[in-house]
Amino acid sequence: MTDFSFDSVPDAVASRLRPFLQEIAAFSGESPCAAYLVGPSARDEFSEKNPEIHLLLVYESISIDLLDHLAGLGKTFGRSGIRAPMLLTPDYLGGAQDVFPIELLALKSHYVLLAGKDLLAEVSIGREHLRLETERELRGLRLRMRQGYLFSAGDAGWLSQWMVEKVPDFFTAIRAVLHLNGKKTDFGNTRCAEELRTALDIDAGAFVKVWEDHKAGRKPEKSEVRDLFVKWENALNKLVETVDAL
Repeated sequence: MTDFSFDSVPDAVASRLRPFLQEIAAFSGESPCAAYLVGPSARDEFSEKNPEIHLLLVYESISIDLLDHLAGLGKTFGRSGIRAPMLLTPDYLGGAQDVFPIELLALKSHYVLLAGKDLLAEVSIGREHLRLETERELRGLRLRMRQGYLFSAGDAGWLSQWMVEKVPDFFTAIRAVLHLNGKKTDFGNTRCAEELRTALDIDAGAFVKVWEDHKAGRKPEKSEVRDLFVKWENALNKLVETVDAL
């Protein structure tokens, strides 16, 4: 497979992707059986100020030669905002539906098929498996957030950087909560927060604030961090309660 389609990809993203995917196609080993644009750039949340382009490449097998080839592209294309692609196999996609439903839901929520067969369309998300992992993830996020606060040792600048790096993980969990409550998740993070407030009366505005900082390539002001942390914790507590009640 060497032909990639950019019909549904914004020009700003496509211009960065084309040379990288040309290198993928030029690899002398196995070609991917499916290639996807995923993450924020697939949801019309691409930002020139902090470009992040995430790919999912599905191969029948993943060799060390393939890993070497892709690793060698990192320095050149990382500057363009292309992150290390996620590499999966069809067997993994089929076998992970009961153990990694949050991650698969995040991929399925919005993606652009660039080439190959749409294997993600065949992935089924089981409600009970998703509920269990969502509760585990939310509780884990809350624990890691508190540990981060303690680890910062009062350094608001460190905590500000931690929050802006970790905020995408919280929206992954928010999407899972929305899905469990029968709501759509195939839109951007800001809209997800709006849906959460409307459907479940949970205020995720503090996550949106940090997400906007993340997209702009900046950090929250040090004076904001404590208040943001409190709001994040309040929202997480309500998310946990909501999932517990399902």
